[in-house]
Amino acid sequence: MYADVLAVRKLAGLIDPADISDAEITEGILYSDSFVELETGHIGYTPDDPIYPTIKQASAYIASSWCRDHYRDNESQSDKHYNKGKDLCKTIRDSSPESLFVVSQPYKTYPLNPKGIMHRSLPGSGGDTTLQPTGQHPDDFFF
Repeated sequence: MYADVLAVRKLAGLIDPADISDAEITEGILYSDSFVELETGHIGYTPDDPIYPTIKQASAYIASSWCRDHYRDNESQSDKHYNKGKDLCKTIRDSSPESLFVVSQPYKTYPLNPKGIMHRSLPGSGGDTTLQPTGQHPDDFFF
């Protein structure tokens, strides 16, 4: 666990253990740890990581939000703590080369991929307009 029960209890407003037990806070921390890993794009931070203190803090804020959300929260501190934890995760994600997300797909059109399928869009057709390769070069179709 990244956050610790006492730190979360303090952030949550020193909620009495009779109201929210340590086991319930631990459940909130497990939730917040998975949230932090999902938001940062990295699983398994260790104390050796230079950003570990920030990871602990982000997890504690998210867990505090979880606890306050399950208790009474007249001042909307739950939302503030959630946003603070999420902002910390965003900062980590944006500044960490380990959590870079790259999304791509193979190039599928003809000029750069002779084996690719040519697509044609017809306004209002509503159907599949995929052209099957004929084996002929597209330039052969023009006069």
